[in-house]
Amino acid sequence: MLIKVKKTIAAVAALSLLLVISGCGGVSENDLIGDWSIDVSSIDIEFGDNASSEEQLALMIVKANFESSSKSKELESMSFTFEKGGKLSIGTDDYSFDGKWKLRDENLTVSVEFLDTPLEITTQIEMDGHLMTAAITGEEIIRRIRSTKEDIKDFMGLDSDYDKYKGLTFSVNFARK
Repeated sequence: MLIKVKKTIAAVAALSLLLVISGCGGVSENDLIGDWSIDVSSIDIEFGDNASSEEQLALMIVKANFESSSKSKELESMSFTFEKGGKLSIGTDDYSFDGKWKLRDENLTVSVEFLDTPLEITTQIEMDGHLMTAAITGEEIIRRIRSTKEDIKDFMGLDSDYDKYKGLTFSVNFARK
């Protein structure tokens, strides 16, 4: 059970990190231009009514272990650079990849290529000065998973029990560098 929850969290985090932002409350494209980093301590995953108390407890344990892990430090070292014209660069000192972004109404859509597969995800953001909060719903996650190739699903450890994502909310804060 704990392994399944770990894979679920890893999958949600990977999908969400490939996204990054949509405008809420009048966010303009100029608000996004620049370099952003993840505040790993702000990662919040909430299961909806479909989660058992066992799954919720497992989630709390996995999140606590994640925050003290090397993966957490790797995420903190990542940089997300939004450029004019819709170009997005994501990377660390060791690797980077490019993508595209577009802001429409209250949604940010990010497109990248992952394991030779194009992925596109939409999320909502709120901006408060130099802080940006990105949030994604379980329904959006389900939509993205269903349109993802089987080899990516296998790589991320995703099973076909998509109902567990209903009601889920994933959010994370980004700080302007």
